[in-house]
Amino acid sequence: MVSSIKKQAKITISGIVQGVGFRPFVYNLATELGVGGYVLNNPQGVLIVAETDQNTLEEFIQAIRQNKPRNAKIDSFKVESDEKLVGYTSFEIRDSVNMGGKCAILPADTSICPDCLREMHDPKDRRYLYPFINCTNCGPRYTIIKELPYDRPKTSMAAFEMCPECQKEYNDPTSRRFHAEPNSCPHCGPKLTLYRSNGTPLAEGAKAIETLCKLIKKGHIVAVKGIGGFHLVCDATKNRVVMELRERKKRPTKPFAVMFRSVFEIGKCTELSPIEEATILSPERPIVLISKRRPHRLEKFLISCDGVAPRVGTMGVFLPYSPLHSLLMEQAKIPLVFTSANLSGEPLIRDSKELCEKLSGVFDYYLDHDREILNPCDDSVVTIQNNKFQVIRRARGYAPSNVLLPFEIEEGVMALGAQQKSTLALAFGSNAILSPHIGDLDNPSSESYFHQTREVLQGIYEFTPKIIVSDKHPDYESTRWALKQKDSQVLQVQHHYAHMLSLLSEHKVKEKILGVIWDGTGYGDDGRIWGGEFFVGDFHGYERAGHFKEFRLLGGESAIKEPKKLALSLMFDLYGKEALNLKHPVVNSFSHDELETLYKMHQKGINSPLSSSVGRLFDAMAAMIGVVDRVTFEGECGMVLEGLYNPDFEAERYPYLVQEGVVDIHPMLLAILEGGEEASLVATKFINTLAHIALEVARIHRLPVGFSGGVFQNRELCTKIERLFQNEGLPYYMHEKIPCNDGGIALGQVAFAKFHGKV
Repeated sequence: MVSSIKKQAKITISGIVQGVGFRPFVYNLATELGVGGYVLNNPQGVLIVAETDQNTLEEFIQAIRQNKPRNAKIDSFKVESDEKLVGYTSFEIRDSVNMGGKCAILPADTSICPDCLREMHDPKDRRYLYPFINCTNCGPRYTIIKELPYDRPKTSMAAFEMCPECQKEYNDPTSRRFHAEPNSCPHCGPKLTLYRSNGTPLAEGAKAIETLCKLIKKGHIVAVKGIGGFHLVCDATKNRVVMELRERKKRPTKPFAVMFRSVFEIGKCTELSPIEEATILSPERPIVLISKRRPHRLEKFLISCDGVAPRVGTMGVFLPYSPLHSLLMEQAKIPLVFTSANLSGEPLIRDSKELCEKLSGVFDYYLDHDREILNPCDDSVVTIQNNKFQVIRRARGYAPSNVLLPFEIEEGVMALGAQQKSTLALAFGSNAILSPHIGDLDNPSSESYFHQTREVLQGIYEFTPKIIVSDKHPDYESTRWALKQKDSQVLQVQHHYAHMLSLLSEHKVKEKILGVIWDGTGYGDDGRIWGGEFFVGDFHGYERAGHFKEFRLLGGESAIKEPKKLALSLMFDLYGKEALNLKHPVVNSFSHDELETLYKMHQKGINSPLSSSVGRLFDAMAAMIGVVDRVTFEGECGMVLEGLYNPDFEAERYPYLVQEGVVDIHPMLLAILEGGEEASLVATKFINTLAHIALEVARIHRLPVGFSGGVFQNRELCTKIERLFQNEGLPYYMHEKIPCNDGGIALGQVAFAKFHGKV
């Protein structure tokens, strides 16, 4: 009768990103099965001590693994069993142990759960149509927290005293709202108010939502305060209104995200796959980039895809993720543009005072609430490439989050990320805490937000770093700040090596690989601008085994905004001064004097640094075939070329040379300039050629291949690469949960500290 013998098991579960609802789940499960013991949060995640017979213990453990709450993500599950009995007769939830500044759990915000959604629509429920309904399985977390442990007095909900009914739920371990810190109801919670743009109140509560929807349908542009900040919102079915928003926000072509009521409606506008549908419906509710429906398959639906996402092949779509958004979408009954309320390049605006100061004239009305947003957080953006999940922007729902490292950090490390798509990371033990997306540190507001996020994370974790890691670029704000710190060891890591280390860390790869690192800009070891790199290395070091042949960024920074200068630079490389006489639209777009000046700059290297960047090659190609005249947002040329890709020509490609590790694309450029092919064919052959270049270099080195860098956000390029590598049976790695762009740099910097610092 071995099965009847009682045992004590200590179960340690690490990496529960949304751990708030996990302890009540364990409590109720243990009570149901008659298990004695306790559960508490500890520095490693969650500790469960359980005492019962062997069969029940196995059932208990199995149920935890299989039936955990929807927002519980378990990175590791360790069970230790012994014969020592304490004699527990009941199960309880105990207070968390002293975190000591090193807790692996900082909860991220998560979308409204099915239970709360059902209650919100039940006329008999006391939270009927309440726009701030939540429980331990959903609602705001990171955006309202001041410090750990995550308790109500340490959140912005401290300003709202719970009514007796809410307090009773909060104290009841069997309730779904046991220690749900944002718990509230219409009697004791936050309130909604609709204002005119001048700050005059117009309506409150349910009337505010009803009035707002009527205003949107009349063609007004409004601002709505959500979980992590304000969004600008308008009717996505009226192209005139969408273009008005573009004019007001000075955003001529960058795609807008669109919120829909259901996946059924999303399917009317996009080529929605099952895995994309599952991602849209996930608790994180990210914006998902999905291929637009082909014109001949577009059902008679009101939305103008070209107005919302002009010149690109995808559209960013998502579902309501907060109760307020759900109520808004249900009353509006039309798809709505939801775009971050901010000035171009600045962080998301979180309060109405800043909204009115910075965006006066952009919106007509704004919907505000009195729950303070302590930590702004933008929407996450993901895509599905070749049926594989890939994060583009890691923010609401996914961050801040714990990444389990394939190594141990003995001392605290703070990684500062990059200048573009900035993120931070704090690392200790086997954990790296990745911040939400911060943005581009090109203006004072973004720099301030960067330091605010750093201070918030350090404060929450009571964290003082022993090692600080930054990029090598001397002009990055994060680099300048790092070099001023005197109480920590400061390390600098080459940008593209950090990309490769990020990939190695995500996939826990310890062997040597060929790193194919392609992006727009990175400060190289030789002081030049890299971006078309082939590295051979591992966690311990790397060598630059190859790169694209360098070309000049004619005009320096201005070439990034005016890609025709990049195209002209490549023509100078091919034809010399004879390029001035070419009958080509790029050449014709400059005056004679401009051409003479630019040629001299090219010849003498004046304000024309050398670069190996594949990202800049995308820009040059878009200008060369006449599809992008001026870049208005980062990555625009790559997205336009991706949208032009035609799978009917997937076997077509251009010639090129690989000699002693240097990739020479001059044969390709000559073929393009002299071929007179249509833009779609050129874009397709260009992308195919890049994929074959990666394959040829991989054949030379015969190592597992890792792909990282912003260029690999291109879905068509990644799909082509994967098919080629799978056909040849070559092992490869691509980013999934960590962005391949600069948003993943901080994780690579953590790894650099481990293997190259005094950790």
